[in-house]
Amino acid sequence: MISQFGMNYSDLCYGYRAFRRDIFNKLNLKSKGFAIETEISIKAAKCGLKILEVPSFEKKRKHGEGNLQGFRDGLKISGVIIREIFTKWIKN
Repeated sequence: MISQFGMNYSDLCYGYRAFRRDIFNKLNLKSKGFAIETEISIKAAKCGLKILEVPSFEKKRKHGEGNLQGFRDGLKISGVIIREIFTKWIKN
């Protein structure tokens, strides 16, 4: 489904994003939690923004646990993808 938006990421939910404030306002983001990364990526693609994935490496945690809950967060992310498929493309 993500290929529908012309995106090809190795990790859609890694979480590092950088863009100008005027772009942030244009994206009109609605999601919370882990789904926000997916929404940012899809809407940036819809806007025709240049997107660059920078390789990174995450070391094993020394303390604590991650907050991602696979099934629950996966459903939310899938919901964002489905919502964006049926939402009009954002015009520049």
